[in-house]
Amino acid sequence: MKIRQKLTIQFVLLVSAISLAAFVGIYYIYQSYVSNRFFTRLRSKAITTAELLSENSEIDAALLRKINESNRDLLYKENIIVFDTLNHIVYRSEDLLEFTITKEMLIRNGRDKKFKISDFGVIVINYSSSKKKFLIIAAAIDLYGNDTVSNLLQVMLILYFILVFAVGITGWFFAGRALQPISDVISQVNDIYPQDFDKRLKVHNEEDEIGVLTITFNQLLNRTEEAFKQQRFFISNVSHELKNPLSKIISQIEVVLLKDRDKEDYIKTLGSVLEDMQNLSKLSQTLLELSRLTEENHSFLFSSIRLDELLWETKDILKMNNVGYNVTVSFENITDAEEEFKVLGNPYLLKIALYNLLENGCKFSTNQTTNVLFRLEQDNIVIKFSNLSKGINEDETNLIFQPFYRANNTATIKGYGIGLSLVEKITKLHGGKVTLVSNKAENTTFSLILPIIKNN
Repeated sequence: MKIRQKLTIQFVLLVSAISLAAFVGIYYIYQSYVSNRFFTRLRSKAITTAELLSENSEIDAALLRKINESNRDLLYKENIIVFDTLNHIVYRSEDLLEFTITKEMLIRNGRDKKFKISDFGVIVINYSSSKKKFLIIAAAIDLYGNDTVSNLLQVMLILYFILVFAVGITGWFFAGRALQPISDVISQVNDIYPQDFDKRLKVHNEEDEIGVLTITFNQLLNRTEEAFKQQRFFISNVSHELKNPLSKIISQIEVVLLKDRDKEDYIKTLGSVLEDMQNLSKLSQTLLELSRLTEENHSFLFSSIRLDELLWETKDILKMNNVGYNVTVSFENITDAEEEFKVLGNPYLLKIALYNLLENGCKFSTNQTTNVLFRLEQDNIVIKFSNLSKGINEDETNLIFQPFYRANNTATIKGYGIGLSLVEKITKLHGGKVTLVSNKAENTTFSLILPIIKNN
């Protein structure tokens, strides 16, 4: 069932229930008013009769009956019976009685009693004056009141069904108007295709829920567009990075196979092919690591790690792989407390981040040296990696953490442009951040910030 149908049905049921309760209340209030008015009128007639019998000795039953018959204010099938203290009938306005007088009616307790016998309304009155005491039973049919109540019920039933029908029509109309913005959103969404992700939904009212929904959807489109751009950028760069070494390997093998060559030529060619294959292997491994970090569901184990020890280990590995690289490490604002060096993290991933920052510092420096400053700032460990370099253009500072992006002044230096992207993702995974702190012409500084483990 569609939302418009649900809203219309709910609206009709709600209004119908409220209207029914109001009509029922009006009906019973009016019925009670008519009944009270009838009994008040009947009681007044009964009291008048008793007063005439009590106060005027000259008026007997026959005369009183004639007076009553001449009265134009008679109720339908009105019958007034007056009993004395011995329950003998003193007066009866009608000889024909269409209901039975019970013992309960003849009980004298000083209070008026009302009965409903068939269509008759019966009231029992204990009348007392200075001269006489009577028990009066007055009965009649409220023909006018019953007809009025019946007519009211019929009118209300007709009005109720007309109201339900009208509410259904108006509910369907207003539900359609209320849901029209959602229909517009659906129509606009259907017009958006992957090739034109630059389109955005129109926001008619930022304050209502549909406006908020539209804004949220636009934000989702922004993220989706960015993801598609990164995917295209990623595929384009991966293809480029794989194409170069593969083309080089193929061309070298084709050249060697053109004719017979010396052993030294084969060894030289195989060495070059091996180097290209090692680069491909390194690129593949880096891409796998980047892919794992991009996934939302991480399965990395975290433990307490001494970051200074991890830094020394990473420095030794870098020196082992690159003999010409130099790394200097200094400490600042650090005490001998062991807890100041501990972070919660994954040693394998943190080693990758430290290695990339150290390697980039040496690779892109003019003297192949990285200066590392290890310091404590409040509840964080801050490691700064500085080197002497040409610097990075200001318009490129926001792009250097994107996968495969390489600054213009690094085109002659071997690399894939994945290292800083890995570092950023690893740092975020550990609750920290990496930033480009200084970007002067002769000095570039990256800052790695990680939270230390707090003692409970």
